[in-house]
Amino acid sequence: LQKTLGGLEVDIKAQIGKIEKKMGDTGAWSVPTDVTATITFAGYDTFGQAFSPGFLRPLVLIEKDPRVVEFLKTVHGEKIKPRDIVEASDDIVKDIKAAKLTDRNHIFHASPECTRCTPASKHKEFIEDDYFQAESIIKIIDEAEPPVVTIENSPNYMNPDFVFKRAGKEDYQPYFKIKEALEKKGYVVDTKIIDPADYGGAMSRPRMILRAAKKADLDKIKPGWKNFDDVHPLPPKTGKPADWWQTIKDLAHKAPDDVKFTPAKNKDASKIQKMIDEGHLLAPAADRPIIYMGGNVSRPTKTGGGGVRNAGTPDAPVPMPSLTGGRQKARILFSDGKGGFTAKEFTPEMQARLMGFGDELKLPDNMSPSQVKNVLGNGMHVLTTRVGIQSMLEQRIAGGIVPKIGKKS
Repeated sequence: LQKTLGGLEVDIKAQIGKIEKKMGDTGAWSVPTDVTATITFAGYDTFGQAFSPGFLRPLVLIEKDPRVVEFLKTVHGEKIKPRDIVEASDDIVKDIKAAKLTDRNHIFHASPECTRCTPASKHKEFIEDDYFQAESIIKIIDEAEPPVVTIENSPNYMNPDFVFKRAGKEDYQPYFKIKEALEKKGYVVDTKIIDPADYGGAMSRPRMILRAAKKADLDKIKPGWKNFDDVHPLPPKTGKPADWWQTIKDLAHKAPDDVKFTPAKNKDASKIQKMIDEGHLLAPAADRPIIYMGGNVSRPTKTGGGGVRNAGTPDAPVPMPSLTGGRQKARILFSDGKGGFTAKEFTPEMQARLMGFGDELKLPDNMSPSQVKNVLGNGMHVLTTRVGIQSMLEQRIAGGIVPKIGKKS
C-alpha cells in the first residue's frame, strides 16, 4: 500500500508540474478549466450558456416546468432533473458532495422564484413558495458546503422590507437567512447589483448577484485580504451601453407584422404617437425606429418614456421587455411614410440578442413565442454572468484554486 501511494504521489506532482508550466509566470489559466456546476431554477440554462465556450460544464440542472424540461433534454440529456428544488434537495446534496471531490471550484447556483419581487408588483412581500425554496437552499449549503455559491435575483430579493409573514413567528427574509447560513459555515459573502448596461450591454436589467466562497480559499488566493473585493474585484465598467438597434437590426425583416398596433386601435400606440407629437420621441425613420418594450408609456422623459426608446439614444439602453401578453407585448415601430408608424413583433431571437447571446443559443419550438420570451426574461444576461460570476471563478483558478488531479467528475 505504501509503495502504491508513493507512486501515486509522484504521478500527481508530475501532473501538477505540467499544469504550472502551462500556466506560465503570469498565472493565466491556459488549459481547459472544466469548472462544474449544479444549476437550480435552470430555465433555458441562460446561466450555463452565458459563460465563455468551454469554461463551465453543468453536471445537474434542476427545472420543474415540463415544457422547458422537454427542451433541455435535447441539449443536456439526463443531466436535467424535472423536479423542484424542494423535493430534489437531498439528491442535490449528494451530487454536490460527489462533485467537489474532483472539482474545488464546483459552483452551486440558484435563481429562486420571487413573483412579487418585481418593481411592478403591488405586493411587497414573499409568499410560502419563496420560504420553502430559501430553506432548501440553506439545507444544501449546510449539508453539501459547495466550494462556490452564487444566487441571482431581483434587487428586491435583498430588500429588508420584503418579508414572508408567518403567523406567531418572526418575519422571514430569504436573502438575510441565506446569508446568515453561509456565514455560519465559514463563507465570505459579497452581494452586488450588476447592470449589464454598465458593461456595454444594450439592455438595462439590474440584478442582485450574491457570491460566496470559503474564507480559507480567499486566504489562499490573497493572504492578508481585507474585503471580498480585494480578492474578487469586478471588472471595470465600460461606461456606455450598446445601441439596441445595431444589436438586432438584421433580425427585423424576419419579424411578423403587428397590424393591430396603431393609435386608432391600441391605447399604448396612441400614447406613443402623442409622445412623438410633443417632441419626447423622434418620429421613426428607416435608420431610427422606435422600440416599445411593453412598459408604462405615460411618463415621458428626455429619452422617451417608460419602455420606449428611439434607436441611437445616447446612454439609454432598453429595459427588459414586459413579460405579459396582450397589449403590452414589445414591438419595433417603423415609419409608415404618412407621419405615423407600422409595428413588427419583438421576437424571442431579438430578446436573446439583447440579453447578450449569439444566434447559437438554442430556443425551443415546443412553446409559443410569448412563452419562450417569458422563460428567457427570467434568465440572466450574459454580461451579468461573466462580470459577476465567471470573473470570480477565473480569479480562483489564477490564484491556485484549481481542480484536483484525478478522475473527472
